[in-house]
Amino acid sequence: MPGFLTRGIDSRETYYYRRLFTDAVRAVAAARTLAVVDQARVGIMGTSQGGGIALAVAGLVPDLAAVVARVPSV
Repeated sequence: MPGFLTRGIDSRETYYYRRLFTDAVRAVAAARTLAVVDQARVGIMGTSQGGGIALAVAGLVPDLAAVVARVPSV
């Protein structure tokens, strides 16, 4: 039985991580719309799978203030 790492891997339109990375990028955009957030000081952090996602988001959102990727894996 395939797991999350391979779910939809045969098509870039259905690949699980494509959606996961897109959601993380959109979370950064959503956080920046909040009145209490300084848009220039938004960072991202994750551990293990979250660390890998943080690195992907850092590649897709070039103006992040900080990236912390602890033991990244995806």
